[in-house]
Amino acid sequence: MGKVEEDPPYVQFMDSYLPWHGHVTALSVAPQYRRLGLAKELTQALERGCEEQNAWFVDLFVREGNDTATGLYRGMGYVQRSGGLMQLSENCKKILLTTK
Repeated sequence: MGKVEEDPPYVQFMDSYLPWHGHVTALSVAPQYRRLGLAKELTQALERGCEEQNAWFVDLFVREGNDTATGLYRGMGYVQRSGGLMQLSENCKKILLTTK
């Protein structure tokens, strides 16, 4: 699941305002369908939607240690945003990746 969104106009002049951008909310592929390019194809579909809206960037979170997903997204041009580590719990961290 992904989305293309913009913050409401009434926050447009605040420092936290985000213009049009995309976010990969959740992307899972069943084990028997992995390595077929489905995750890449779905991510590219979201990127095309973002391009249609002139979005500034696309971002997503990858669970730390998920080297397969991290490799996929880095291969697509995503980079880790500085300070982009979210501590979800004692045993779970997620890394924020974003397009250039």
